[in-house]
Formats: sequence, structure tokens, C-alpha cells
Amino acid sequence: MVWIQASASYQGVIRAPCAAILDLLRDVSASGPLFPGVDRIEDLGDGRYRWVIKERRTLGISFIGNYVAAYERTADAVTWKTIEGNMKTRGRWSVRGPDREARVHVETTTELDAPVPRFLKAPAQLFAIKETRDGLKAQFEGLRSTLERAERRA
Repeated sequence: MVWIQASASYQGVIRAPCAAILDLLRDVSASGPLFPGVDRIEDLGDGRYRWVIKERRTLGISFIGNYVAAYERTADAVTWKTIEGNMKTRGRWSVRGPDREARVHVETTTELDAPVPRFLKAPAQLFAIKETRDGLKAQFEGLRSTLERAERRA
């Protein structure tokens, strides 16, 4: 077993009020499943959530993520970090700018305790980086779509 690290960031504009964007980001039970491959998220209270990630396979090896992350909310951001589990993740969503033209930025670093032989660490890391980058983009697009659709109805 080796630890595989993957970092990624993504940013774009969401045409919705900043408060609505932050409200959705602060609702981890609603915004978290927009990240692809989430099996379930359990609210443990006190800003802590258990994430269970569906099985991922690469190089003939499978991995199921299971971790608890603590979330902190500020006026213009949501940050998180792992407090236990087989994944270590930390990151930050930030929202800046005028309503209906808010610049939203997310960055994360994830480390997986993967059942990978040491000689397969490099290819497994490339897979993890791609999965993280693609996941952030998909989650951002899900947030944007959800918020902008609600904004059109309002």
C-alpha cells in the first residue's frame, strides 16, 4: 500500500447571487453528491460529514474511499479537511465578485491509501490526478447548472 496524492483546482463564473452559491456549498449533503462517484454522504453533526465513494478501478486494483471531513464556513468560503479515514482531503471553495457574475474557485488536495504496489504508484497517481480534476469540473458544472436554473425560475 502506498499513499497517492492528487491536487487540482477549477474556477469559473456562476450567474447567481453569491449568497445562494455559498448556501449550496455549505449544504454538503446537497452539493457533495454533485461530485461524480459519491455513493453517500452522512451528516455526523458539528460540520462533520462521512463520505463513501463508489469503487474505483485502475490497473486491476479497486479502491473504495471512506472518510470523515470537517467543514468550516466563512463569509466568502467553505474549507474542509479529513479527520479520519482511508483518504486525506483538504480544500477550499471561494466565492467572490458581484451577484450574478460570481467568480467561484475550488482547489483540493487528496491523498489515497491505495492498495497499489510501489512500482505502480506513478500510473496510479496519474489516474488519481485525472479523476480529481474531472471530478472538480463536473461538480462545478453541476453547481452552476443547479444555481442558474433556479435563478431563471426566480
